[in-house]
Amino acid sequence: MMPENQMADLDWERDKFEYQMAQEMLRHYDSLNWQIGSILIAGTLVLTGLIFNKDTVRLLYERFWPTVASLLTANLVSYLVLLIWLLWFRRHRAYYNLRNEVFHRIELGRGMYHHLAIAAGDLRNNTNSPSAKEKLDRVETARKAAYGDFQVLYEVGKLPQPSGYSLAKVLAFGIPTLQLLGTLSLALLHHWRAL
Repeated sequence: MMPENQMADLDWERDKFEYQMAQEMLRHYDSLNWQIGSILIAGTLVLTGLIFNKDTVRLLYERFWPTVASLLTANLVSYLVLLIWLLWFRRHRAYYNLRNEVFHRIELGRGMYHHLAIAAGDLRNNTNSPSAKEKLDRVETARKAAYGDFQVLYEVGKLPQPSGYSLAKVLAFGIPTLQLLGTLSLALLHHWRAL
């Protein structure tokens, strides 16, 4: 049988390894989401530039319906591409939460407070939740275990809004909506001038 101090050392090494792997996975998925998203957003913005191009306006006068159909197709492609990215982001958000559970479990058990500070800020954004107070109390207990009587220099209140996922939703629906409004504006402008 192994001595207790060696068991404690093995537990610490296991927790440390799991914590490091969770941190690496979190960084990987976060950067992957935004790298893929930035490429897709840039592509849809280039497409938006095509919609507002002077040649597009000229084409409206020469071939109205085929041009409008092409613009609407480009708009639909933008919606689909960014919707797929948003679903991808949402899937990885579930991975984030699984990794955060690892951080929280280890930090609560070890008297650490790194990721729990972020959890506390997020819980303060959801004060209407009945379980938020109970969870905040657990986090405060962990903070006291980690810091003792030390008063933190920068108190974390609520986390700033919007979250990364909310921002992704705005981008995924905002850019194609602007494209659609641009297409409709050009079509109405052409129709109005034709009268």
